Amino acid sequence: MAIRYKMASLKPRSTKGLSQSQRRIASDMAAARLKFNILHEANKHRFAAYAVEAGVDAVGYLEYALKDNVMDMYHTFVSPKMRGQGLAGQLCDVAFQYAQQQKHVVKPSCSYISDTYVPAHPDAKALCRL
Repeated sequence: MAIRYKMASLKPRSTKGLSQSQRRIASDMAAARLKFNILHEANKHRFAAYAVEAGVDAVGYLEYALKDNVMDMYHTFVSPKMRGQGLAGQLCDVAFQYAQQQKHVVKPSCSYISDTYVPAHPDAKALCRL
């Protein structure tokens, strides 16, 4: 059973270096101000982001393994068309909040989490076993 955890809005993506058609798509997306539900799908061991307006496919997710109270966050993925808008960080926000509530120790195996997210979030670093 999936639990709705958070609803988020993404910041506008820079259109620098995009083709005209890519700029038009980015503009349409920004205009729509897509909203996302971030769900904890415990049966799949992941947190997944779904676009409210777009249907059933996840546009991003953070996968983890849980063993002996250690939450190994080993993979994040964001759909190429959604990258650069902060969605991976929002997935991490929710996952770390969950880990803190459950009193889990986090093992940040994913390079995005260990190299980008944790250094920028001291509260997340406090939960980590590096």
